[in-house]
Amino acid sequence: MAASVGDHVFIGNDVVVGNACVIAERVKVLDGCVMPAAMQVPSGVVVGGTPARILGEVGDGWGVAAAGTLGDGEWLEGGDLRALIRSVK
Repeated sequence: MAASVGDHVFIGNDVVVGNACVIAERVKVLDGCVMPAAMQVPSGVVVGGTPARILGEVGDGWGVAAAGTLGDGEWLEGGDLRALIRSVK
């Protein structure tokens, strides 16, 4: 079965998405994450680890057009995720 990925989802490098995974909108999947089959990911969260787990919420501004772009396809990533990324093993 195929996976389902919502709008405004960032999937990092070397991510493995198992069969029948459902990733809702405004989700950030960190580099190297391994998502097991049939994992359900709700909207607005950060996912990481091996196996994958929900680590927190994305910050304000996710999916908001950058100032002055007027919808030309540029998007902002809200929140400071550096500390969260460092905590994933």
